[in-house]
Amino acid sequence: MKIAALSSDRKGELFLLLSSIVFTCITLLVKVASSGFSGMFVATWRFIVGIIITIVVCKMFGVSTKVENPKEWILRGVFGASAMVAFYLSIQMSTISRAALLCNTSPIFVAVFGYLFFKEKIRGSDVVSLVICFIGVIFIFYDRGAYSIKGDILGLLSSIFSGIAIHYVKKSSMVNHALVVYLSPCILGLLFVPFTVKEYQVFDVNAFYVVLFVGVLTVLAQFFMTSGYKCLNPTKGSVLNYLQIPMVIVLGAFFTHDPFPPRFITGMVLILSGLIINILKISLRFGAKPISVEIKNSSDLT
Repeated sequence: MKIAALSSDRKGELFLLLSSIVFTCITLLVKVASSGFSGMFVATWRFIVGIIITIVVCKMFGVSTKVENPKEWILRGVFGASAMVAFYLSIQMSTISRAALLCNTSPIFVAVFGYLFFKEKIRGSDVVSLVICFIGVIFIFYDRGAYSIKGDILGLLSSIFSGIAIHYVKKSSMVNHALVVYLSPCILGLLFVPFTVKEYQVFDVNAFYVVLFVGVLTVLAQFFMTSGYKCLNPTKGSVLNYLQIPMVIVLGAFFTHDPFPPRFITGMVLILSGLIINILKISLRFGAKPISVEIKNSSDLT
């Protein structure tokens, strides 16, 4: 009996589901690795492994690594690398649930920065999403528990940096191969290496194996995500990407025993509601006809 071939949509859904699963596992592994190294150290080795694998792939398939429009490529790298370092530090200092939730507010900042700096029009639903997510963030910040506010601030900074980076991902991708664009945060991320030199003095070999595994899995997850977006429209794809949030929360509950006090749960519900409004593009009128703008989930594109 012949098995029917998967349609383009089904392939895209499968790739993005795999991407979400791998990225979720990466978040947990970063927390594990942070027992021996800082989040910044983990991020720098993620960049180093990314450079090695990407260059090898480019050589194998004859992809030119020449950079067109260096300014936008560099800005994509600076903000993308900063977002990743902030996210990994947030995981180290806080819980994986809090870090993932705050980082995934990035689509809201994509809309805000698009309107403020890139002359993109903003919908009424974007404004509503921003307000709801902002209230949710306040609840999470107000729920201090045993965790430093630095972790929450870094999670939010990661989201802000991602919101800027995605615009330069789009601009740089118009004139550069996707692999070349991916190289930018990896190469610019090496600027953080000097801040991790002291960590080589007391070296945890077992934790370092986890760090290397994070680097390899990140490249695999990026491949799945890129393949998925080739088959699906960004809106449908972003819905599947947001599966990471509940998956990370489940992993946090069972493996790292993340606490879920009432204020955190309230903030989580508000942020998820704001993101759902953004994803579904609910048309709300504020005295004028709303204009649609495509917003991708950018947290994994850094």
